[in-house]
Amino acid sequence: MVETRSPRVDSPASKEVGWVMGLVAATAVVLAIGLPSMMPAQASEANAGLLHRVSLLAPGPQGLPGRTTIAPQAVCPGLKSAMGRYREQVLIPIRQWAQRELREVTAETVLYPFSGPDAATLIALFGEARRMVLLSRQEASLAQLQPVPASTEIAECATQHFFYITGFYRTHDLQGKHGPAPRLMSLLLMSIEAAGMLPAAIIPIRIDDEGQLQVARDQQVLADDDGIFRSAWPAFEAAPATEAGPSRISRPAGVRFEVFDEHGKRRILDYLSLDLSNAGLRAPSVEIDWLSGVATGAVLIKSASHLPQAAHFSNLVRTITTRSRGIVQDETGLDVQALAAFSSIAVHGRFSEPHELWRGAESMKRLRGFTDRQPRLGSPPFVLGYRKPSGTLMIVATRVPGKSPAAQGLPDDSWP
Repeated sequence: MVETRSPRVDSPASKEVGWVMGLVAATAVVLAIGLPSMMPAQASEANAGLLHRVSLLAPGPQGLPGRTTIAPQAVCPGLKSAMGRYREQVLIPIRQWAQRELREVTAETVLYPFSGPDAATLIALFGEARRMVLLSRQEASLAQLQPVPASTEIAECATQHFFYITGFYRTHDLQGKHGPAPRLMSLLLMSIEAAGMLPAAIIPIRIDDEGQLQVARDQQVLADDDGIFRSAWPAFEAAPATEAGPSRISRPAGVRFEVFDEHGKRRILDYLSLDLSNAGLRAPSVEIDWLSGVATGAVLIKSASHLPQAAHFSNLVRTITTRSRGIVQDETGLDVQALAAFSSIAVHGRFSEPHELWRGAESMKRLRGFTDRQPRLGSPPFVLGYRKPSGTLMIVATRVPGKSPAAQGLPDDSWP
């Protein structure tokens, strides 16, 4: 998902734009964020549709239109062109590569742990999957449709622009450690749009005390004919009381996006906030039970700060290696010792050393020895993940056909 620290990224020169909060205040916010400088322009007929095909409207007085809380009112100059370059240089080559190299890893459900709001990479690699599941610590909810200060919109523009440049999000940016924290809902929608999908509905979801995914369809927010969500956001209340009393355990929650691809086919994209360490995935637990049901298809891991190689993520790794049909990952995913659970491993690209933050790690020494012994396949025709001397590395591990665990039925299979 993210890198906890990274080399300084120089800010590109900014064009003159209209200020929302004043030149000095807005500049201070962006400098504090430490990301490419991208100030919001004043809304106009010319730039009204610049950023988003899908806009979120916050609740307003009854009978009056809500205020747009995600662009177009606060437009990010240069973001549309940055998205276009990212599509052309990264997403399209990823999709073409996946069509050639991932024929054995196709699945109805694809799991993406440590994803952050990066729906774009998942859709590019597995766009034919009926259901895509993203997992990370940051929260996403319908409450994020509320109005926010312009400084938050600036942070969202800058954070997404950094993603279009690098292909990953940084944890401290998502947490707002150097400025306002961006709404994950905004970043998810921008990422979904970059991948060419159009959201039709946003629905609260939560894992219940039985390990089942609950979909609050009665609280869904539907897009209108213009692709705009116009609804007062409801609160997703705590689980209802039972004979044993109300649930006192906070279970993973998030949102479901029902989206259309470019061919008009419906897809499900679920995002859940979940602690993927052993503290959050205790064995046994309802979280492990739920994860075991959705991990039976394909798994994607990239830009994961090498966390799956740490001992305190062993329950996640065990679930993936015992349940999944195949995994696609970069050097930050499973240790090569864990990949031994798969019968076939293909290494695309070469590997000499990881990003400087992880040089010297024993898992990286094992990976280098492993890749040196593998048949040399061509490097992927795109740049993905953290920057390192040897460029992009993609590892594709699969099971013998017919040996994959049987996938459980999808929750809430019916469409509205």
